[in-house]
Amino acid sequence: MSYFVSPRFTEKVAVHVVKNFLNLPRVPVPLILGIHGKKGEGKTFQCNLVFEQMGIDAVHISGGELESPDAGDPARLLRLRYREASDMVKVRGRMCVLLINDIDAGAGRFDRLTQYTVNTQLVNATLMNIADNPTNVQLPGSYDSEPVRRIPIIVTGNDFGTLYAPLIRDGRMDKFYWEPTAAERLEVVRGMFEGLGLADRAVAELVETFPNQSVDFFGAMKSRVYDDLVRQFIQDTGLAQVSNRLLKSKEALPQFAEPQPTLEQLKTIGAALVKEQDRIRELHLVAAYNPHGKAAPSPASQNGQGETNGLQGRSRPYSAEPQSAPIASEPAVATHTQTQPIATESQSGGVPRPKLELELPPLSGNPDLEAKLEYRSGQRPKLVQPLGPTIRSQLVPIVNNGYRLGIEVADKRHYNANSWQCYGTAEPHQETEAIGKLETCLAENLDCYVRLVAIDPDRKQRIREVIVQRPQ
Repeated sequence: MSYFVSPRFTEKVAVHVVKNFLNLPRVPVPLILGIHGKKGEGKTFQCNLVFEQMGIDAVHISGGELESPDAGDPARLLRLRYREASDMVKVRGRMCVLLINDIDAGAGRFDRLTQYTVNTQLVNATLMNIADNPTNVQLPGSYDSEPVRRIPIIVTGNDFGTLYAPLIRDGRMDKFYWEPTAAERLEVVRGMFEGLGLADRAVAELVETFPNQSVDFFGAMKSRVYDDLVRQFIQDTGLAQVSNRLLKSKEALPQFAEPQPTLEQLKTIGAALVKEQDRIRELHLVAAYNPHGKAAPSPASQNGQGETNGLQGRSRPYSAEPQSAPIASEPAVATHTQTQPIATESQSGGVPRPKLELELPPLSGNPDLEAKLEYRSGQRPKLVQPLGPTIRSQLVPIVNNGYRLGIEVADKRHYNANSWQCYGTAEPHQETEAIGKLETCLAENLDCYVRLVAIDPDRKQRIREVIVQRPQ
């Protein structure tokens, strides 16, 4: 198998590294190169291949190392690894870079629910300080008067919009969005399947069959080709003896001949991989396991759009009017008996309401109170009021226009600190579910602020936030 590295990618990385090792008078050179793009397109892998071609040593930091139970440890680690790379240049006489993988996963803030810790703040401040003073990087608690060697930093990630804006500004970070062209993708896949006996036309047809998949998808497809050979090895060795054969035997590890799959076999394997992807997107088992909908809120970015922002960027334009039937006036609440139905479908603007279960005993003898009680899922009733026209007009356009609905609450103290808690979410076009969750939330949080959040499920971005309840 041969590896193909895009000339565009190689040129961008090489120019950034060499510029930082040159002494260009009165030329401001950004210390950080940010390579961002879709998942599985080979950002980190191609960086390592370029380093190998240029004879560059790399000091790696994972995004998972940018958080710690001890405040200040990740910032100290950044300075330590930077100085380590500087020492490697002196000792080995070779260029060196500091490579930070998946920085947005460690230092990004995807929505207001993502915890913003002291370490996140210190990591951003440390990277900005190093970018501004690349030859004066001190360890906490010590001072070295001798300047260190300038070391270029390369960071990779998927969404740099989640990072601290001053960190990614021009002058500190040179940004490069990596998305391979059709020709580059074909060259990469052709290199992957080299030796498997596939003609160039068959490889091109395979890529055209799965046009929306990442480069790693085809790598996973090639890995599946060897499953039959590995399965046969397990059967020949015996399931109980595989561990001894691989770890304790003096014999060499088994060598497999290159399989020769057909194009149809590869398409079948690819279809199976796509089917597994679709299952993950469609099942949403977390919603079934957590009926209150408080688990795993969808990530959104920290762009911070306020209540004045419209619902934009979707295939269906946002309309301030609900797309369901016109909303009637406030539904009348029965006051004389509990057996009379509450908020029928015609009264609630065409939205089906949960049925009142009459077999549960009343909570009190007050008929006015009992008429306002709505029973849900056979449990004890809660004081749930139907949504009024004003709140409904804010909720219905969100779910009917294809946005995910988020419901957040905050008491007065947390509201003043802008610290909101997620109460639950509702998927797009699930109007009944959204109304039921919001009614329950309003009933359980009478003394709290409640707001609705419109989330674009494709861009993982907050589009609009509106407060629908304020405590008296």
